[in-house]
Amino acid sequence: TFVDAARRLGGAPTEGEPVRCILRFFPLLEFQLVRYEGDEDFPPACNVLLSDNVLSLFSVEDATVAAETLVGAMAGKTPAAPGRKDAQ
Repeated sequence: TFVDAARRLGGAPTEGEPVRCILRFFPLLEFQLVRYEGDEDFPPACNVLLSDNVLSLFSVEDATVAAETLVGAMAGKTPAAPGRKDAQ
């Protein structure tokens, strides 16, 4: 689940709806994930919110890659995901 994946990566999910989780990418950079359950009109969705200082640390392309890497790790699809069988 979203909550389990967030905890596995060191995040602390909130209670309630939508579920939010703050994950530190680097000591000065936080990403906030917001998970919406969805309903009969809208499918489930997740937004990645970046710190206001992201562009002082990364280029736009680097910030995009960092967000994609985080989403992949949440899904267990990157080597950065703890517990992945093929992780080195």
